[in-house]
Amino acid sequence: MNLEQIKRRVGAFKFYVTLIVVLSVCGYAGYSVGVRYQANLQQEIAQLTHSVENLREENNKLTRSLNILGVDLEVSRLANENSQQLIRDEMQEQVALRKELSFYQKVMAPEMEQEGFYIDSFNVEPTSSANYYRFALILMQQERRRSQVKGTLNIKLVGSQAGERKALDLSKLLSESSDNFAFSFKYFEIVRGEFTLPVDFLPEQVQVESKLKNAKWGKRDLARTFEWQLPLEVGTLAANQLN
Repeated sequence: MNLEQIKRRVGAFKFYVTLIVVLSVCGYAGYSVGVRYQANLQQEIAQLTHSVENLREENNKLTRSLNILGVDLEVSRLANENSQQLIRDEMQEQVALRKELSFYQKVMAPEMEQEGFYIDSFNVEPTSSANYYRFALILMQQERRRSQVKGTLNIKLVGSQAGERKALDLSKLLSESSDNFAFSFKYFEIVRGEFTLPVDFLPEQVQVESKLKNAKWGKRDLARTFEWQLPLEVGTLAANQLN
């Protein structure tokens, strides 16, 4: 049945009224759906806008935090560079002072070294056992050389025993027996050991004598005397060249 047949059957008036009512209902329903859809869409837009604002604010916070971290890292980097520069300057100053000391030593006190070799220090410290000590003797070259410095050492502990002056051979007091101390190095060497002192012996000085092998000129012997001091570094008392 088509529209014309329906129109003739119900009448033109009722047909148009019904048609208007149907179109009105459809229009109203479409309008309601559109309004509801638009309201939902606006709500979603508002939520998205709020989310965008939150993200923008969070991004600004992160940007500020990154800028602060960047400044802190830059400050740390500059401080580290300054510290490294200070260390380099200090090392250069020490090298310069050592060279200057070496020059004046050669001019004013040539007996303190032999062909660039010198006895730097003698350190001694007690252990937990009574009358038992450990020591470290540092030997060095004033300047770096390719050739090896070789020689032997004779170390004596000078003091008093039973009210009399006495000198003890350190090699005889070592926990590991040794006839002499031999050394061979290019730049420096630390001679270490442990020893036991007699109960009634009171040490006062440490006499270190060295004998170089294959010395090219001058005397081969060098000696240095240190004061006995505890617990750590021993100071220098005198330095003399052996005949």
